[in-house]
Amino acid sequence: MRSIRSLRRGDIVEARSGGTIYFHGEVQDTAPGLSTVWIRDESTGQRTAASMDDFTLWKL
Repeated sequence: MRSIRSLRRGDIVEARSGGTIYFHGEVQDTAPGLSTVWIRDESTGQRTAASMDDFTLWKL
């Protein structure tokens, strides 16, 4: 994804860096001005902030 503005709560995404998937889960919230999305990770159940400065986001 080039912009998190197209993401909505409930979308399923992966946050990747260097070809590795770090987070996979449901979008909980977005902050387009900060280029950040909060994801409820499926494997841990934890809510994690992922910045597009650090990760590429892939909508599934």
